[in-house]
Amino acid sequence: MKSNQCCLTPDVFDDFQSGDSICQSCGACCHDIMFDSFGNQPASEVHAFSLVENVNKGKRMREILEQILPALGISEAFLQTGFRMVDEAYTSGKSLQGTDLAHLGVAIAKRISDDNNLHFDSSKVQNAYGMKIMTRIEHLSDEYLPCRRFKDTNEEDNSRKVKFQRFVMKTANELNFKKPMLSNKLVNDLCSVAKSTKVRSTVALYIMDPSKLKEICEYFKTTKEYIKNALKDIERLINVDYGVIEAEKKRAREEKDRAKAESKARAKLEKIKAKSILKCAKRKTRKRGFGEIISNVVK
Repeated sequence: MKSNQCCLTPDVFDDFQSGDSICQSCGACCHDIMFDSFGNQPASEVHAFSLVENVNKGKRMREILEQILPALGISEAFLQTGFRMVDEAYTSGKSLQGTDLAHLGVAIAKRISDDNNLHFDSSKVQNAYGMKIMTRIEHLSDEYLPCRRFKDTNEEDNSRKVKFQRFVMKTANELNFKKPMLSNKLVNDLCSVAKSTKVRSTVALYIMDPSKLKEICEYFKTTKEYIKNALKDIERLINVDYGVIEAEKKRAREEKDRAKAESKARAKLEKIKAKSILKCAKRKTRKRGFGEIISNVVK
């Protein structure tokens, strides 16, 4: 039993691990020593301080996550999943010094979206932090967050691809695509990336028929820039180039050249018409002048 009183013949030694003075004769323990002989805080106290620091930071991280998820349109039902990721980040043993907690919160939100096939509005994040922020988010995700756990059975994977293909073809028919075709390679490519069904579907439809981009935007209530950026992101992730963006640029250049040629042709035609009208007016003037000369001679 610990006591602050000691025996008549004390034999005290300092326990530098606990920071206590202990009598070897009677076992009395005093708590008046807070530092060891080198002036350092005892190991147990240092550990307690680190634990409190992590708890406080984790609390702040949870508060940030509670703001980020609703701001990105992600249901609060996923908050507990996010909190578990916060715990894993702080117990991973990796230093978070210099890491912006808001960036880490966005990385957690993106991981939740990817793992649960939710829409992640990267445009909002880029508007807030700049265009290069997504690279930083990917780095934080790889560094601090747990590995993704995908379903790996062929049956489940094929079922997911079939559902995606049916949905895209159904949407294409509703948008009056002339000859909708969705190759197995494109389905495999798009289903291999952790993107929401909305993102993958809009990209698939845009690749199938770029001329329907306006109709696709109206159907999914999104913008042309959103779909084009999503396509570029997917091409970067799987290292392919579907050529849609370049084809659209080429078509835009051709339309511009055609409009320019038509404008020049119209201007040339107007110029010819103007010359013809001018010649006709001159002929009428000459005839009228000759008639006046004849009438004067007759008089």
